[in-house]
Amino acid sequence: MKALVFFIAISFSCATTVQAQKTLTLPGTSWTKKFEDESISAIHFKSAGQFSGKFGCAGMGGTYQLVGDELTVDAEQHTRNICVGPDESAHLELVRTFSKPRRISIKKTKLVIMDQDKKVLLEFLR
Repeated sequence: MKALVFFIAISFSCATTVQAQKTLTLPGTSWTKKFEDESISAIHFKSAGQFSGKFGCAGMGGTYQLVGDELTVDAEQHTRNICVGPDESAHLELVRTFSKPRRISIKKTKLVIMDQDKKVLLEFLR
């Protein structure tokens, strides 16, 4: 019986470690998204909680914080470009998406951004 309890405890510990490692893979990664209108957006998560990105015709940068699977972005810097046409929709969608804390999931080469109810909002590829 003691061996079974020990095995379950070790199994749970390993599962928790694997989940934590998946969450910690965000720093130092870059992701892109191609929208239906052919515009391309990219986001780069740097170490030390900094990010930068090109969203449609506009650039954005600032800080991010990842706690568990909750991503909070503070976009402190924006370019002053006025996006029109296809770039406008990409820019607005990304600004709306990152305006609130979001849940994330990283599956191999895919970064999934979700709302608090885990409804998928955007998917980026590495």
